[in-house]
Amino acid sequence: MRAVHYSLLLAFPIMLHGARLNLGSSLFSHISTGTTFTQGPLFLSPATSIVACARLCALDPGCLTFTFLRGTCQGHSTTMNSSSDHVVAIGAHSYTRLTEADLVRCKTSGVQRLTVPSLGLDTQVVCQDDWMVILKRQDGSVDFYRDWSQYKAGFGNKDGEFWFGLENLHKITCTQSYMMAVELRDWEGNEASALYTNFSVGPESRFYQLHVDFVGGTANDSLTWHSGQKFSTYDADNDAFSTVNCADKLRGSWWYKACAESNLCGDYKHNSSTPLKQGLTWKSWKGATTYSMKSVIMKIRPA
Repeated sequence: MRAVHYSLLLAFPIMLHGARLNLGSSLFSHISTGTTFTQGPLFLSPATSIVACARLCALDPGCLTFTFLRGTCQGHSTTMNSSSDHVVAIGAHSYTRLTEADLVRCKTSGVQRLTVPSLGLDTQVVCQDDWMVILKRQDGSVDFYRDWSQYKAGFGNKDGEFWFGLENLHKITCTQSYMMAVELRDWEGNEASALYTNFSVGPESRFYQLHVDFVGGTANDSLTWHSGQKFSTYDADNDAFSTVNCADKLRGSWWYKACAESNLCGDYKHNSSTPLKQGLTWKSWKGATTYSMKSVIMKIRPA
């Protein structure tokens, strides 16, 4: 008989995929595996049900995994985050408590619900395997020349073009270290990418200040120049240019400096030509800010 496993979330309920099982403030996500139990229990106790066993584990801060089999509850001090971990008994119902680091991440592709009450998160996310997409431009179907409140909340169509939202980005990236990737496609069918580490977005009190460290990539680096800058929109001029509102001048919103080496939330052009810096520009790939990309994706994942 295959073992049936659930992941126990106590303080940080979340669900990105799989079946659901609610227990008061807790949420369980289903995992199937056939691994065998190889570790001694933290505790061994009679229990009338899986729910009762879950509560016993929840009350013990040292309990990270529990198994329930034929009226017996075993608590373990070892986590199980994949089917390769040997911590459960065949035929038992087994559950693992997820840490906060496990919570805000994608595991499968598609549009999924992300709910983390402890972080004030309840939104849809677009996942590409273990990457979470935060910006997508592809056809100009969504107007990106928007005000501060809309960039804060996020907007667009999760099946098409969208912006994930500055507040969501802050809440997610304050939990742990994140990688960020930029994927670009030009009008000739060429593709290029850039990879960053230590990606974070500060709180609104700091105007969602950006931090990134460049790792490498075929698109080279047009974002580190913006690292440390505040986010700007046409109605919130937070750039480093004292005499110009970069968001208004460049028909976009971004972590402008004076003004931009990249402008991925700029005005979508239906060909490569754009007035200086107004389109979807990435200077380090094209050597200038007068070439506008056909499509752009920005995505993040835990480092």
